[in-house]
Amino acid sequence: MKILQNLGLLIFLTTCFTGCDQLMNKIAANYLKSSLKDTCGEDDPACIAAVEKQFDTCHKRSEKEWDSYINSSSSNEDKLLKIYSEKMYSCIVNDKGEPYFYYNPE
Repeated sequence: MKILQNLGLLIFLTTCFTGCDQLMNKIAANYLKSSLKDTCGEDDPACIAAVEKQFDTCHKRSEKEWDSYINSSSSNEDKLLKIYSEKMYSCIVNDKGEPYFYYNPE
């Protein structure tokens, strides 16, 4: 019986941590989306509209890179953030197909 209780607890905790991981990813993505809209500024409604319309699709296309970054060790973190950011930022474009954003770690 004790083994079943421990197994049940393990399954419960695993489910909770998986849910927390997904929640943290969603929070981070929403923060990035909000930051990009702030970067657009209030005077550029076309940029804000592009972020609103394109962000989710772009983030989904960059999901593999995002997951690699989130799950990386600190030694690879900067490199993987650069890969994700360059792909993500170049995906949000104006009506001429030019990116609104460029990754600059400075």
